[in-house]
Amino acid sequence: MKKVSIMIPTYNQAHYLGQAIGSALVQDYGNLEVVISDDCSTDETPATVQKFNDPRVKYFRNKTNLGRVGNYRKLLYEYASGDYVLLLDGDDYLTCPDYISKAISVFEKDGDVVLVFSNHKTLFENSGQHACADMHLPLIMNGNWLFLNYYKKNIWIPHLTAVYNRQAALAIDFYRLDIESSDWESILRLILNKRVGFINTEAGVWRIHQSNQTSALDIEFKLKNISFIDSVSAYVSELNVFQAKELEAWKMRMLRIFLTGYFSKYIGQRRYKDAKAVFILASKKNWKLAFYLISGGMAQGCRKVRSAMANKPSQGSAT
Repeated sequence: MKKVSIMIPTYNQAHYLGQAIGSALVQDYGNLEVVISDDCSTDETPATVQKFNDPRVKYFRNKTNLGRVGNYRKLLYEYASGDYVLLLDGDDYLTCPDYISKAISVFEKDGDVVLVFSNHKTLFENSGQHACADMHLPLIMNGNWLFLNYYKKNIWIPHLTAVYNRQAALAIDFYRLDIESSDWESILRLILNKRVGFINTEAGVWRIHQSNQTSALDIEFKLKNISFIDSVSAYVSELNVFQAKELEAWKMRMLRIFLTGYFSKYIGQRRYKDAKAVFILASKKNWKLAFYLISGGMAQGCRKVRSAMANKPSQGSAT
């Protein structure tokens, strides 16, 4: 029986960590380890872990704080020992006790499957509201098709639900970029020329709260995150997987989606200087991207961005 590692990176998440560990331990798969990497927490994390008297739980505490992606790498490369792995952030949790068993059955069905994923639920903690991913996909699909259709018609791979082949991930330098979307940069490269499985269930809950590292990043880190699209594109070009036009269309679509998302967010938050920075980045990438932002139905926001770009005071602008 293949071994599965549920990897739990954590930093000052003692309030949530118990639920994450408990949700991993109730998985019904027979050969499982739950590996926790504590990135020098200053809260009650060690005491929280000690409450679980289970030989499947393995606790490691880093000697120095490695940061979010550094902690991911530490888990995958050094602490985990499974043939397959799933990364469960310390503030998220699983909800389907037989999810790992179902995922392994897909790997066993097709030896070319490198990753299995599912739907999930997003919990906005401040409001208590939920949002549910509702993808309907084949049990097994071509990874190249999935790549080209990424973010089309609500098609994407939630990191929370991704069970993947550990050795295949190590071979492509998984989590190589210290950016917000390091997971997608890695996953998109992993699925190329492989097959991918999908299980139509909600496997877990992604919790959104004010202290999320990914929700607290500043504008410079957000704009740096766009580099994942260029990184993946360069990797694909080296493999010569797609025609140049196909890859360029994919790249432009991904840039448009991410930059529009950032632009709209900052306009809504009246962070006009940050919206201006997004516009400038879009202009450097492709003039069509910049035009898309300006013509995207955000007349009031765009007017204030143009004012900011002209260095003129704009009524209601953030300082």
